[in-house]
Amino acid sequence: MRRRDGFTLLELMVTVLILGILSATAIPLYHTWTQRAYGTEASLMMKQIIDGEVLYFLEHDDFFPGAGEVWIINADGTTTPNNIDVLGKIKEALKVQIPLGHHLQYDLSNTGTGLLVVTISSENLSFPLFKGGVTTLTAGLDTEGKVEYY
Repeated sequence: MRRRDGFTLLELMVTVLILGILSATAIPLYHTWTQRAYGTEASLMMKQIIDGEVLYFLEHDDFFPGAGEVWIINADGTTTPNNIDVLGKIKEALKVQIPLGHHLQYDLSNTGTGLLVVTISSENLSFPLFKGGVTTLTAGLDTEGKVEYY
């Protein structure tokens, strides 16, 4: 009897089964690591923005942006207000480079009453940044330098 080269159907089925098991365990782990990466980035960016705001307040006796202003930076690079270079102004004033394309939205809001509120959220609020489904990270900074996370 002549020997044939190739794989048997059983060997192919075992290989497909092994690949299926690996992919079934890898996809949830990938989502967990992605969530951790975005959550860590949001936490680090919040710390950098708050530190920049504290230094800006010490130099100018006011928060950035000015009283009553709200600045929003979307993940795709669009900003509100859109008639000025928001990213450039933030980099110049706070010495913080806001990364784009990372599925995070940044909101800087100066209430005008001595409180600055910074919110970092996932782009479409459907992807959690932290365990428990938390999609936003918010911090308030007052004129005495106290930071409160909500």
